[in-house]
Amino acid sequence: MNGLFDEIRIAVHSVWQRRWIALATTWAICLLGWLVVALIPNTYESKARILVQMQGVLADKVGISSGDRRRQIDEVEQTLTSAINLEKVVRATDLGTQISSPREMESAVESLRKNIKVVASQDNLFEITASANESGYSDAANAKLAQRVVQKMIDIFREENLAGGRGEMSETLAFLDAQLEQRQRQLEEAEQRRLEFETRNAGLLPGVGSVSSRVEGARLELRQVEADLMSAQSSLAAINGQLAGTPPTISSPVYVPGTAGVGGGGGARAALSQAQSEL
Repeated sequence: MNGLFDEIRIAVHSVWQRRWIALATTWAICLLGWLVVALIPNTYESKARILVQMQGVLADKVGISSGDRRRQIDEVEQTLTSAINLEKVVRATDLGTQISSPREMESAVESLRKNIKVVASQDNLFEITASANESGYSDAANAKLAQRVVQKMIDIFREENLAGGRGEMSETLAFLDAQLEQRQRQLEEAEQRRLEFETRNAGLLPGVGSVSSRVEGARLELRQVEADLMSAQSSLAAINGQLAGTPPTISSPVYVPGTAGVGGGGGARAALSQAQSEL
């Protein structure tokens, strides 16, 4: 134990003897690190969120399902970071000012692809993120460059969605035209069947004139017959009600020989005869 303590004391004494060398080395490392950190350009980031309306007015009516719309959105998301669109971004921003050859354009496109992210945070919400840390640009220029890159991506996104909307509208109009043509053929076939029916059954209905006028006259007669039937049913119901209120038997005084007779039976017979006549 004493030997270990002695070794630690000897090591601390050696470090204390060389303290100025250790301090100088530490300062040299710190200065070098600070210089490296100072040479790293600042990175500026710009973000934008885009909400895409995925429900069309006639989409569900014409057979365009939500899966088809989702597929179109996925295609737009993939094409946003394609080489063609990134080249448009490079040419529209300060990144394309010093490009003079196709090889330099390819290098700028690859560098821009690493600094751009397109993420679908929800079903219809997209987030575009662009970062800029060009060494030859100032802090203000890098910040402005990031903002311009995002703005150009938004413009491309809008163009892609407008193109998809025009395609969906063309598909909708084509479907409506086909439906109108089909309905027109059905109406023509129904009209042809009506003419054939009128020609075949022209002599079956009474009266004169066209088949439609005869049918209308028959309908009027049918309505009159139905009205007469309802009136007769109402009269029958009234008679049945009177019969239900008439007693089945009528008591009359019995005639006893040697007594004065009472003429009560005649009134009952008269009431019975009237009820039978009404029935």
